[in-house]
Amino acid sequence: MNIKTSHNQSKYLTYLVRVLYVNMKSTKADNIILFSLYLVVIFFIFHIGSTKAEDAILDIPVVFNAPLSARSGDIVGLQGENFGSAPTVILEGVSGDVAASLPLVNSFGKGWLTIRIPETATGALVVHINNGKVSSAPVKLNAARAYHLDAMQIVPNGAYRIFGRNLFLSGFTPTVMVNGLKASVDLSASDEHMLVVIAPKGLIAKTKAVITVDNGNGTGGATLDMLARV
Repeated sequence: MNIKTSHNQSKYLTYLVRVLYVNMKSTKADNIILFSLYLVVIFFIFHIGSTKAEDAILDIPVVFNAPLSARSGDIVGLQGENFGSAPTVILEGVSGDVAASLPLVNSFGKGWLTIRIPETATGALVVHINNGKVSSAPVKLNAARAYHLDAMQIVPNGAYRIFGRNLFLSGFTPTVMVNGLKASVDLSASDEHMLVVIAPKGLIAKTKAVITVDNGNGTGGATLDMLARV
């Protein structure tokens, strides 16, 4: 009989054999047979349970390529693995809204598909894929993404700019925190890709500034961990 085992299962089986060998040297024949049967039962229980767990992990849909700045009405492509033969894409509900299943525009194999974001969708655009067994991790399509600053040092009440994506979206007010303190954002001078910020007054001198940007649409904040001095 040929049983395929993973690396961890093989190590466990080797351990069981060693235990059996030690006991054979110091145990009567009748007890050796009973103990051998016990070890065989334990191994098969372990093997079946581990195989099912490994299969479940391998079946989880994974999205590794998605647009970073989707908008309502856009056709969105998602690429990954384990989408299954009949995947379902769910637009997650935000702020009490009901989650909605999105019709597929196109698909290829079990690792690529396109959907259309409803024209009426507002706020956070977060989707996940269900392959009929399990769901993927949430994929944020319009979350704030802060990439870099135009300054190497941030001083109290000093102005600087943050560059990125989805930083300032229509209908929402962005929030910027510097080392836990709220900064002021000049909305009139800011746009989707750039925020003009006034640093908070109470900044304490440090060798590194931790900056958090939240565009206010419900997708959560993005952290920009830079070596800019304060």
